[in-house]
Amino acid sequence: MQRSRAYADFGQWEPAIDDAQAAQTSFDQYENETDNEAKPRLVLGRARLALHETDGAITVLREALELFQLEGVRKGTADTRRLLARAYLATGRPDQAAVEYRAALSYYEDVGGPLAAQVAEALTGLGG
Repeated sequence: MQRSRAYADFGQWEPAIDDAQAAQTSFDQYENETDNEAKPRLVLGRARLALHETDGAITVLREALELFQLEGVRKGTADTRRLLARAYLATGRPDQAAVEYRAALSYYEDVGGPLAAQVAEALTGLGG
């Protein structure tokens, strides 16, 4: 899982996808690994978005969001919502993007996350 995130951080999307899919297959075998089931999906969504595979990104990010919310993992939820917002923008759905940005911003402001300013700026750009 760490390797897939590292590949993604360096924009090496295909190896990131390969490693994240392997991690997803492994974690999906267990019933008590919900947040670990979500993490590879977050990487997959990020990679698919970077490769302009927005429909695939939205699908896998929605799965990640559901799993993070089930476990109450607030940072993972916020990070997923931020990426979902970008995917919705890429598919011409600014209203849905605004909803996701607002939810992410709420978390980032609560914890003083470094992404708060970036998300607030994106939301302002949407008129919200």
